[in-house]
Amino acid sequence: MAFLYRLTYILLVALYFPVLSNISLLGNVPEGFTTQKMEKEYQRITAMLSLVPHEDSIPVAIHFYSSARAQKTKYPLPDWGVGAAIGFNEIVVFTDKKPFLEHNLYQTTVHEMVHIVLNRQYPKLNIPRWFHEGVAMTLSGEASEREAIVVSRALFMGSLMPLASIDSVNSFGRFRAELAYSQSRLVVDYLIDTYGIELLGEILSAAQQSGSFWAGVKVILQHSEPEIEAYYRKHVLTHHGKFLWLLDQYLFWIGILFLFLIGYVVTRYRLKRKKEALAKLEELESLNTVKEDP
Repeated sequence: MAFLYRLTYILLVALYFPVLSNISLLGNVPEGFTTQKMEKEYQRITAMLSLVPHEDSIPVAIHFYSSARAQKTKYPLPDWGVGAAIGFNEIVVFTDKKPFLEHNLYQTTVHEMVHIVLNRQYPKLNIPRWFHEGVAMTLSGEASEREAIVVSRALFMGSLMPLASIDSVNSFGRFRAELAYSQSRLVVDYLIDTYGIELLGEILSAAQQSGSFWAGVKVILQHSEPEIEAYYRKHVLTHHGKFLWLLDQYLFWIGILFLFLIGYVVTRYRLKRKKEALAKLEELESLNTVKEDP
């Protein structure tokens, strides 16, 4: 079955190559970007996410800006944001901002293209933000050691967030946003590892027919939202709960400081007890000396 799906994807790419929307690269285009590359990415993503892709006639405009130039445009982003998909036809990528979760500009651009494809192929479907971001990160190849550190630290501190809360990610600070994106990719990876890559298109197709994302999940997987959340958390605990937080220098040095403080307190306590014992011994010896005097 998986082979047939992959064969179908290849045929769809070949079939829709001439008719899917063109790509326009605008602004200070980084080295290595071409319209041909971006068009192939667009077609690959479309074939992966839509069982029956429909034709797009409006080009996708990808704008490459510096962050200074971006401040004068109509595309405000969070402080940590490096790229954005605007509606159905525009992508904005900031070329000089600090990479998010160690991703590069090409991955960021493909990530935003996934959002465009989802918006175009399923315009009336309310897709949860975690699924949007998780699919975008997976299909763009965005994966880094930083994600494992962020998730492991959240597990250690008990701050793993509910998937539904990720809908508000644009209002998060950088660290919480990193956790939201990392969790999003991990839950999508969990679904793919468990059921196969073809599951993405199946869920979206069923959701479109039923009019609800979670109704589509229920049709395909026979699981509710709370059940998916529970299975995912178990998956994360299994793969990221084994002391990976030690890889984080922040936690490592906090641990060293904590151990130092414990050692200091214990040492001080022992010295205090020793001094008290010596004082009592001297007091007893003094009393014995007084008793022995005639």
